[in-house]
Amino acid sequence: MSRHFALTEMDPKDLNSIIDRFLNFKEPVMAEPNIAKKSPYIMQLAPGDYWWCACGKSANQPFCDGSHKGSEFTPVKFTVTSKTPLVLCGCKYSGNKPYCDGTHNTL
Repeated sequence: MSRHFALTEMDPKDLNSIIDRFLNFKEPVMAEPNIAKKSPYIMQLAPGDYWWCACGKSANQPFCDGSHKGSEFTPVKFTVTSKTPLVLCGCKYSGNKPYCDGTHNTL
């Protein structure tokens, strides 16, 4: 058994509230990272775990120093298993964080 609901059955206050919420709806605004560098960080790291800065505010780029605290950003953990050259994102907009994908060329 299905129940159909007619707007005429609603209390006018409820209807106005729904209309107001619909008309004033705004998409949440996502914070954008600071662009630390418009080119990648090319480096060799010793094997181990590292935390890549996602907010762009770290004074120790490309690594996290905790500057994101209180923001919606979270550093990205990555593990190096052997000492080989790495190309880490500097612009913070890569689609393959923490690695550079060339996005800096479009900024």
